[in-house]
Amino acid sequence: MKKIVAINCSPRVHMNTGPLVREAAKGAESEGAQVQVFDLYRLEKVHGCMSCFACKLAPNEGKCVFKDGLAPVLEAIREADGLVIGTPNYLGDASAGFRAIYERLIFQSLTYRKDPHRYDVRKIPVLFIMTSNCPEEFYAPLGYRKTVKNYQKALTDAVGNTKVMIAGDTLQVKDYSRFNWTMFDPAAKQKRHENEFPKEQKEAFELGVQMVREAGKGEITLHFTGTVYRNPYWPTWPLMEITQGCTHNKCKFCTMYKEVPFRMSPMEWIEEDLQEIAQCDPDARTIQLLSANPLVLSSDKLERITKLIHKYLPKMEYIYLAGRVTDLWNKTVEELKKLRELGMREISLGVESGDDWTLDRIHKGYHAADSLEQCHKLEEAGIDYWMTFLNGVAGKSHSHEHAVNSAKIFSQCKPMLVGTGGLTLFPGTPLLEEAQRGEFDPLSEKEMLEELKTFVENLTVDCSFITHHTVAANLTGPIFLARKDKIIAALDYAIHNGDMDRMAALRRNKRTL
Repeated sequence: MKKIVAINCSPRVHMNTGPLVREAAKGAESEGAQVQVFDLYRLEKVHGCMSCFACKLAPNEGKCVFKDGLAPVLEAIREADGLVIGTPNYLGDASAGFRAIYERLIFQSLTYRKDPHRYDVRKIPVLFIMTSNCPEEFYAPLGYRKTVKNYQKALTDAVGNTKVMIAGDTLQVKDYSRFNWTMFDPAAKQKRHENEFPKEQKEAFELGVQMVREAGKGEITLHFTGTVYRNPYWPTWPLMEITQGCTHNKCKFCTMYKEVPFRMSPMEWIEEDLQEIAQCDPDARTIQLLSANPLVLSSDKLERITKLIHKYLPKMEYIYLAGRVTDLWNKTVEELKKLRELGMREISLGVESGDDWTLDRIHKGYHAADSLEQCHKLEEAGIDYWMTFLNGVAGKSHSHEHAVNSAKIFSQCKPMLVGTGGLTLFPGTPLLEEAQRGEFDPLSEKEMLEELKTFVENLTVDCSFITHHTVAANLTGPIFLARKDKIIAALDYAIHNGDMDRMAALRRNKRTL
């Protein structure tokens, strides 16, 4: 099912822009699409671009991270197959609401590099609707046509092929007798509205239909064998599965691949998927390889796969994949350097802890010294990497040691990013079963925050720092050391003022990572 986002950027929901946006949405729905409609002026407070430049820094390159009423709208667009956006013409330009989302949508896509100019994103069709009191025939002489073309070009470059619909000479108000306006003929305005606006609604409906049909063109089928788990902070298109399952599959907190035996995807599948991707997006510059730990494949196999990627996607620059610390045991620095030259630039390592007692307790299958040794190999090879800290996984009995020793180990490495997730005891995990038998003592929400504060206080590596949705506080941002005092202050505030019952309820309602 196609997902379409429709945005009304007019403060008046029921006059001109809003009804046309909704007609386009109805057209999309008539083709079986799932449509999400936003009335921008009814959202929480929205802002234009804040010039924080976080969208130019890992791990959020190409993604606006400012949290306000527009954040869920931008997230919905990222997941959408089409975008309808409508604005009234105010003083020869779009509304302030449209400008706010336009700035955030366009600016996040700019790399500020000579090549490529924009971050690699999946392109989707766009319908741009503008309504105005001004008749359309005056758009060219008044310069409005140039304004519309500028918006069309920017949306096409950043989001996808953009069609334009203009509805001019609209009905401004329902009762003109309330105003001392002498420029308009109210009767003519009303007659025009009754005769022409239904035609414009029909046009918007048909454009919504066309959008869904256009979104369906070039649709591809890839060899995904089960639930797709991917890193949401990396570019989410294209994705390609090169392994299934997890080679370890023994971590006590995880059931993601419990019933999935590990195997490598057949090379013919991988090549077929690359052919499909190349047909749809021949200029793709990034790709995320799945699933749990494709890094486990031998250097020879990874080299063969990366060369195939370059064969079908010649502009490829960044290949992302996840792995375990143990996946690096069988790779030399020279082999890693060669893989980096072939585009393997960034790896996410599920380290979870730098404390040996904790690592043994949760059956990770390696120790802290292994993490140090393998991360230093990545540094020597010039490959960027992430390290994750799993907040709460040691339980009450070893919480302090888990936090301090993890920070100590992480600080001896040079990760580009440290990510934190909060332990959630999902059904079927051994840790939940142990907790139910009284053999594991999970932390309370307050204790989770206190442990995270201890980890942050002891962490001295400068990198980006993110908190996963399973962490009660959102502390995500670049340049950790510059923000460290503010992060600690935010954690202190949450510890002393946070609604712990609400945090616990949110965690209980989590169903999956």
